[in-house]
Amino acid sequence: MQFSDLCKEFGISRKTGYKYLERYESEGLDGLKDRSKKPKKHPNETPENVVLLIMQMWEKHPTWGARKLLWALLIST
Repeated sequence: MQFSDLCKEFGISRKTGYKYLERYESEGLDGLKDRSKKPKKHPNETPENVVLLIMQMWEKHPTWGARKLLWALLIST
């Protein structure tokens, strides 16, 4: 059976077929599992040190809202 016939039988393009073949050859059966399309990093992600500062301030003042926390962080730095 030709590779293109095999791809037709599974309803995938030859390009996709070769992609899965390459993954299988390099990773075995694990290479055929679905992969997340979620990006590993988000360009607008808040830096970890800022998140820690906010969490520390919020633990000290759990009743404060976002504006008050922001104001307190701005004057403390």
